[in-house]
Amino acid sequence: ANVCKIEGMRKPIISLLLLAAANRCLVGSTNEPGAYIRRYQGVFSRGERSLLASGDANAAWPEEPLDSKGCPKWVNDYVEWHRENRGKPDAKYLVGFCARKHAGKCPGLGDRFRGMEYATKLAMITKRVILFWWDTPAPLETFVEPSDMNWLVTPDLDIDMPKQLNKLWSWQLDRGTGKFPDEYYSERVVTITTNHFDEGNELPGPRFTLVSKASSCLFNALWKPTAAVVERTQEVRQQLLGKGVGDGQYTAIHLRMGHLAGEMYDVNRGWERYKGLLGVVRCAQHYALGGVHDPAMTSISSSGSGDGKDHARALQRTKTRVKEPEKEEEEEEKKSGSSSSSTGKGSLGARSSFSNDNWDFKPPVLLLTDDVVLRTMVADGLFRGFVGPAYVAHHLQRTSDSASVDEHIATFVDLLMLARSKCLIHSASGFSKTAMVWGWPSCETDVKQCMAKHYLHVTGEVPAGR
Repeated sequence: ANVCKIEGMRKPIISLLLLAAANRCLVGSTNEPGAYIRRYQGVFSRGERSLLASGDANAAWPEEPLDSKGCPKWVNDYVEWHRENRGKPDAKYLVGFCARKHAGKCPGLGDRFRGMEYATKLAMITKRVILFWWDTPAPLETFVEPSDMNWLVTPDLDIDMPKQLNKLWSWQLDRGTGKFPDEYYSERVVTITTNHFDEGNELPGPRFTLVSKASSCLFNALWKPTAAVVERTQEVRQQLLGKGVGDGQYTAIHLRMGHLAGEMYDVNRGWERYKGLLGVVRCAQHYALGGVHDPAMTSISSSGSGDGKDHARALQRTKTRVKEPEKEEEEEEKKSGSSSSSTGKGSLGARSSFSNDNWDFKPPVLLLTDDVVLRTMVADGLFRGFVGPAYVAHHLQRTSDSASVDEHIATFVDLLMLARSKCLIHSASGFSKTAMVWGWPSCETDVKQCMAKHYLHVTGEVPAGR
């Protein structure tokens, strides 16, 4: 295959990729095969303008074969490319950062990781080596370390981060031309700080959503917990759940409600606080007692069209199924001559496998929330069958200076305990989504669905408006 070098050209990256595809060469390199471009040349062959302006930039991206872990091949391709190109004289870098100097641009933990995945996709499609650098609340490597890609900014790369922080780039893609600002193509090192994720798939390249298997594969190729986080997680988990309870052996809940250190106000996630708590308690009890995960109740975040209609259809299917044990119960009562507490459809006396008086399940359910009052109540044992740590949750950005590094490590302990659960009940939160993506638990549902299912099993009716 012909290998060529394209240099001295300040053109949009899409133009370079088009030219490279036509000549079967790799942009910016003389000593690498052009397989990466050749493999995807169909994607870059429809014209620079139509590629992005059509609103269907990824339609021609080839279907990827999956590896033994169920991960798309492009993840491994970029891992290998990253490993081969990091440190080369002609390598270009994209550094995702969070710095005290620009603290207002670095939000909470879930937002940060969402933005870093976006930066990685941007680096991948523009042939840059992705790196990450934090100085707030501590270096990123305090909490996570490189997994399959070395993203550390090390002295051998000759990147002066304090100098780089004097530049604040704005990488806004022009959908009409497919261009970023000219500096993106000419500079050896560019930086980005964002909480954006390419949910709309505006960038060319693989199409995937934040909560997806592909996203999970990319996340785990980038990061793994440090030894300090793992050791602390195992210690806390053993204290709460008992000895011998390991990964994938417990049910966990995350409730994003607000009222944590640095954020002492309610956070509205579209569900009422007490109803949400009741719903997740019943969901968690169902799973903790060995209840079979109902595929119909899998959250919209990972299946279905996401238009809300899937949710209603799932509830109707569940409603049909749960009527059967109620009828059996009524027949048994008639045979025995006992009076039923049920008064028919909509009765508050309806019973099912979802409604159970047994709260003595082992291991207990891990309930994590940012709400300091609820968190304290759980830690004090006021919720039978549920446990939680006594330490207070801290907002990563808003307590970056007031909290200790150890207190921020505790936030990552919370995240890792959620990620390594068997069943995860989550809320509309970047923190919950990060746990989902990191751990990819075998079963999951969300607060709203637990509320709806609890309502359905108590009243026999689907909640209005669902």
